[in-house]
Order: sequence, then C-alpha cells, then structure tokens
Amino acid sequence: MVPPFDNRRSQSATVVLGTLLIALVACTGLSETNNADTDAAPPRDSAGKVEPCESHAPHASDLPTLFIDTGGAEIPDEPKVPALLEVHAPGDWFAANVPLLTSPIGIEIRGSSSRGHRKLSYGFELLDAEGQDKPLPVLGLPEASDWVLYGPFLDPSAMRNVLAYRLSRSIGRWAPRTKYVELYVGHRSRPQYSDFKGLYVLTERTDRGPGRIDIFPQQDRETDPTLISGGYIVRIDRTRPGDTHFRTDSGQQVTYRYPKPNRMSDAQKDWIAEYVRAFERSLDSRSYGEFIDVDSFVDFALIQELSRNCDAYRVSTYFHKDRGHKLVAGPVWDFNIAFGLRNARCRSSDGWLTRGSSNLGHPWWNALFYDPLFVDRFAKRWRELRRQHLSDRRISATIDDLAETVRQGQQRDVGRWQKPGSSACEPATYDRHLAWLKDWIRERTAWIDRNIDTLRVPPRRGRSRLL
Repeated sequence: MVPPFDNRRSQSATVVLGTLLIALVACTGLSETNNADTDAAPPRDSAGKVEPCESHAPHASDLPTLFIDTGGAEIPDEPKVPALLEVHAPGDWFAANVPLLTSPIGIEIRGSSSRGHRKLSYGFELLDAEGQDKPLPVLGLPEASDWVLYGPFLDPSAMRNVLAYRLSRSIGRWAPRTKYVELYVGHRSRPQYSDFKGLYVLTERTDRGPGRIDIFPQQDRETDPTLISGGYIVRIDRTRPGDTHFRTDSGQQVTYRYPKPNRMSDAQKDWIAEYVRAFERSLDSRSYGEFIDVDSFVDFALIQELSRNCDAYRVSTYFHKDRGHKLVAGPVWDFNIAFGLRNARCRSSDGWLTRGSSNLGHPWWNALFYDPLFVDRFAKRWRELRRQHLSDRRISATIDDLAETVRQGQQRDVGRWQKPGSSACEPATYDRHLAWLKDWIRERTAWIDRNIDTLRVPPRRGRSRLL
C-alpha cells in the first residue's frame, strides 16, 4: 500500500501559473536548476539555427499530457512514492487547467537495462484516498489500477513496442493497448523546463483481468485441489528484487506473476510449477500438446521471428494458464531492441532466432522448432497471415498511422534529450528512419517467405533434448 498523496502540495496550480509559465518559456526556456539532467537545449532547424523556444516547451501539445506532481521528491527505483496524477486532453493544458482525470498514485522507476538511461520509464498505480488500488479508465483504455509509462529512448521510431503489440492483436492475440502522451514530472506549483520528460507510451500491464489476461481469479492461499488449476501468469525474465520463482528440471528459472507470490499457498505454487515441469519433460517425447495451446506458441513465435527480437524467448516472455485449459504463450512484451535496432546479433534481417551460430533462442522453443509438426503449423500460419494481417502493405500502413500520431511529440522528445535518434550507422532523421524501418521489415518478411521451408530441415546437430 502506498501512503495517500497530500493534495495540499498542489493547490497553487492555477490559470495564473499557466500564464506565468508560458511567459517564462517564451523568454527564457525555463530554468534547468536543481536537476542532474541538464543537457536539454533548443532544437535547431536544417540550417543549424536555433528555432523559437516555444517549439520545444510544449505547454500546448497535440498529444494528451500527463503531469505527475511528486511535491519535488525524486522517484526511486523502489518502493513506490506517493504523487498526484493529472491527465489532460491535447491542447493548451496549462491554460485549460481542467484535467480529464486527477488521482493519487504510487510511482516508481521500472525496467531492467533501461534503468541506466537518462530518460527513465515508470510504473504507477492509481489509488483511492486511503492508498488502496482504484481501477479507472485512462484516455479511453479500459479501467485498471496498474499502468506503465514507457519512455522510448533507444528507439528513434518511438514505435517498436507499439507496432509489435498492434501486430499481435491483429492476429487475434491480446497484447497491451497503448496511448502516446507527453509527460511532466516535478512540483506542480513550481514547474521548470526540466520537468518536461518528453514522449511516453502509456501502456497496459500484463495483468489478469477482463480485457487483459482474462483468466479465472484465484482466491488468496487457495488449497482446494479442484480450484488450483488456474488461473496463473508466469514469466521467464531477468531476476528482479522481490521475485519468487521455481526451477524446472533443466534449471530454467520461472517467476510467479499471478497470483502474487505472497498471496499463494504452497499448493498453488507447487501445482503450477509441476505443470510447467511436466510440459518441459514432454518436449523430448513430443507429447507437449497435452500441456500447451500449440497455436498460441506458434503465434507468439511468429511475432518474435518477424521482429527478430533480441530478447525473444529468453526474457520478457510470459505464459498464462486458465482453469481447465492448457498453458498459453503470451502476451508479447518488450520490443525495444527488435526490428533491426541496435544489437549487431539481431540487426540483420536474415536468420532464425532459434537456429544457427547466432542462436538466441530458448531450449523450449528450440525443441519445438525441431518438431516437424510444430514447424508445419508455423509455416502454414505464416503463409495465412501474410495474405492480409502481416502483409507488407498492412504493416507499412500501420507504421504510417503511428507516425502521424507521434511525429510532433517525437521531435520534441529529441529536442528535450538531445538524442539524434541514431547511431553512426543509422538514419538521423525521423522520416529517414521510418523509411529504413519499412525497408528492414520488407527484407525480413521476404527472407522468411524464401526460407520458411528450411525450418523443415533438421539442423546438423540433430534432435534437441533438454534432459
């Protein structure tokens, strides 16, 4: 439970403040004092001239704006600290001063490798006056109490996660829904330009619930053998503080996600752990169909292979199991180093993630791709989806649609963080990167089209065994 936020800290947020702030922006660009990250500077046009400061101090935005008032306190890695959230519609949010939503929240830094970036991502939960979870809809997304504010920093397109989630939903597999927003974090009564954190993606969490992972709710510490076959959410990921996990016979670490481990009985923990172990054992005999929804594993792999996700299978990999049903792969999550970005091992549009010298796969998935029956289903599904949902035209149109939404916010984000959006070998402008991204995806889909039948040929190592 997060202590309730003291609303008295934010009472001076008025129209007068908005007017004063706009004047400060126009004249000075606002102060950067008392903030370690002081590298924001006015953006420059194509001739290298500094543009008017209004262009990079977006008191008016074409995107929804979130202001998180921490009362001046720093947001820690953990635990969550109390704050106040204001959600504003697109437009001049300072002058309007009428938020769509105001709510106490608890907020903390989130992510793994991204915790070392200058631009951080956050997780927050909406709270009631007593500091208890309070599910609410936000910007048209279905109601929930827990949310993610993902700050795309390495991704110059600012859309790799959003694109992958859209593609997953388009093929009938739930993935988190998203909204682009611009974010301020600071003291609402004394805003500075450094409070502007740039472009963020408000993202649903991979939680149980109607409209998210819709599995049966378990009672706390349930022990009845007839009631503990679901629902569960588990994941394969990097270890985080406070995680509770089990290990399979091969040594794979699997983390409990739902129910929360401190609310699970030993019977619940043992039941799902033994089920996953039984699935792993079944891979050698190829009787895995008794334990998993094979089609869900096919679709999960399709999105990973299409995007050539460097994190595929090994981290950010979720599974869920409903009562009376088999283990389902998904939802997909975390594609910030996918679609040819950054990592040299995954940058090429050629190759399978589960084959060859650049094998980045996971033993479970490698074993599945040794099975001709699984490979046949994978190839058949790929060809089916290429006719419509994963056609080059459909993917390109999705990118254009996202770009239309995010273009101005992305430019302000680049100005805020002074990141060109590229390494030495990547395009420096947004339009050039989008063209590069489309070309990479076309090359990737063409390579899969040409090589889909090679999956039927067993690798030279022969059949994979886990145990």
